[in-house]
Amino acid sequence: MRDAASCKTTDIVITQEIVGVVHGDVLQFEVTINNTCYCMQTMVMVYCGGFHTMDYPDPAVFEMLDTWTCIINHGLPVYWNTPLTFRYTWMRPSHFPIMGSDVLCP
Repeated sequence: MRDAASCKTTDIVITQEIVGVVHGDVLQFEVTINNTCYCMQTMVMVYCGGFHTMDYPDPAVFEMLDTWTCIINHGLPVYWNTPLTFRYTWMRPSHFPIMGSDVLCP
């Protein structure tokens, strides 16, 4: 079992892929947030400056706190190998670099 010292914010991996074309050059993206460390992580914050969408993601998974900061899962735990997903629609992908999290080990 790994301890909190061996888990890092960078163990949260965010990927996305195009899952459909809505109309013309408007694409639908699916974003997956995965914790690759045994320890759960809470208060996962991502940079979301410049994020645009035509349909807002499920706020239980992805919520904008202000113009630059978004929170994942309402700040609740993101568990090891239990991915969270949300979709958004726009003409180009946004980028969601991790800003921080709290690592908690049992």
